[in-house]
Amino acid sequence: MSLLPMMIMMGAAAANADKLKGLIQQVTTVAVQSEVNEISKMIVLDNITGSTLPKAEEFEAYLRANMRVPASNSAHKRDVSKDRWQHTYRVEYPGPNQVKVSSAGPDGVFDTPDDIYSVREL
Repeated sequence: MSLLPMMIMMGAAAANADKLKGLIQQVTTVAVQSEVNEISKMIVLDNITGSTLPKAEEFEAYLRANMRVPASNSAHKRDVSKDRWQHTYRVEYPGPNQVKVSSAGPDGVFDTPDDIYSVREL
């Protein structure tokens, strides 16, 4: 094979790899958004039943105790207190009757534009 067709094939492979990375990032972001939505919903439901709201310093233990990973995923267990990028989730109470659950997003730094969060009324 001559050099030009090989270079074209390598360029196409690199372009496809970048597209695949972008798609994986989008899917991961959607999965984390779904998870923060479910976590905030769980806190609201716990509050309705009279449970104590989880404190920030206890949030990892709260998630580990209350979130369930489907049995089919038991071979691939992960720490449910962390998002898909392995960053710890954060809980805050921005208003007197609000809960905010956040992921730091792909960059791993809170309070940046890529953060993923869910705010609900208590």
